[in-house]
Order: sequence, then structure tokens, then C-alpha cells
Amino acid sequence: MLITGMTIPSALFVTCYTIREYEVRISIIGVLLSLTCQSAVASDWEIEATSREPYAGPIIANGLIGITPWKVPMRTKLTILNGVMDDWGEDGVQSLSPAPNFMDIDVSFNGRSLGNGGNLSEWRQTLNLKKATLTTEYFLDKCARVSHSIVALRHLPHNALATVKVSAQCEGVVAVSNKIVSPDVLTKPESAMQNYKWPHTKLDVLTHSARTPAGAHEYSAATIFTGVDEGMGY
Repeated sequence: MLITGMTIPSALFVTCYTIREYEVRISIIGVLLSLTCQSAVASDWEIEATSREPYAGPIIANGLIGITPWKVPMRTKLTILNGVMDDWGEDGVQSLSPAPNFMDIDVSFNGRSLGNGGNLSEWRQTLNLKKATLTTEYFLDKCARVSHSIVALRHLPHNALATVKVSAQCEGVVAVSNKIVSPDVLTKPESAMQNYKWPHTKLDVLTHSARTPAGAHEYSAATIFTGVDEGMGY
């Protein structure tokens, strides 16, 4: 096994695919540790929203990790880890500290993403109360149908899973990136890419660490890409 490490200024993890009217599914597994609405009922278990104004994202949680999504697709407004408290704020009282946002994802089609001139249409978000998943769907430039689902895993309480499905309506190149961002109140953020290689496969792990505002705790987060459809490559 070969392990290599590289320190990078910002946490960004990218993979690309060339597709022609094809569907690709990508799963991103994230691990987070601490050391020391307008709606209509789609079914009995689902709540669906088709407007982002006003927006109040539901918290996806498992009792340890809590993830609050944002109205911008695949963006996180807030991530918390239960029980991680620190002295910060003007009142000097211990408060729950925000954690690094490790589930932010970006999808581009032919070089255009939502943050790079891409146009969003037909946005829809569905909260499934039975499966505890939040699924966001939208069209990117009317050429790629994107579906993004997140879940905080119950059997692995430090883990969360994001699944991205891209259905192309025309020929093009799809690029998917994952980045880990620390809120401004966290200190000493550091990111690195770790590469693990075996004769039969490889594994790229994006890692990130940061300390709580007063330095009482240190967060460590890591993400990987996995589960690409057979035949699409990695």
C-alpha cells in the first residue's frame, strides 16, 4: 500500500466524467469527529417544496451529527456535532460550536456550474420522514438533471452520506467536486489530500481539521468519492 500526502490551501476534491445521454451516480461519504417553506404533501411520509423563498432548511441529524442545508443546492448552512461546546460570543457562556461543513458539493456541466454562470430551473426539494433523507433536484442549463440526497447515518453516527445522480439530456462533460469549509469562527483550519494506492484500486481522501473558537476542541473531517457506476471509470 502506498500512502502519499499533500497539503493544499483550500479543501477541494474533483472528479470528471464524459457522458452522452448517460446517468452517473456518485456517493460522497463524510466523517466528522471531535477530539477531547412552501410545501405540499407528496405522500404520507414526504414533504415537498418547490420554492426557495422563503427558505428554512430541515436539519438532517442522527443524534450526533446535525446538518442544516441551504437554499443553494448542495450547500450547507450549518454543521454541528452534539456536545461540542466552547466559550465564544460576547456573553462568555459556553455555546454549541459550529463544525466544518464537509458536505458541500458542486456539479458542473461543460464547465458551467451554479457558481459559474450556470442556470438553475425546476428546483424541488423533498424531505422523506421515513428514510430520513433530504433530496434536492434541479436542471442545470436545461441539459443536466441533477439529484442530490443527504442522510446522517444512524449505524455510523460520525458519518453522513451524500448521493449525487446526474442524468444528461445532451452530450457533455460532468465534473463533481467536494470541498470542506470551516466557518470563520473556527481557528487553525488545515486541509490535505491523502492518496492510498493498491495494485487493484486507489482511494483519495480529502481531510480537514480546525479548532473550536477558544481552542477547547479540535475537529477532524474526511470525505471520499465512492460508488461510481460501472463503466464510467474513476
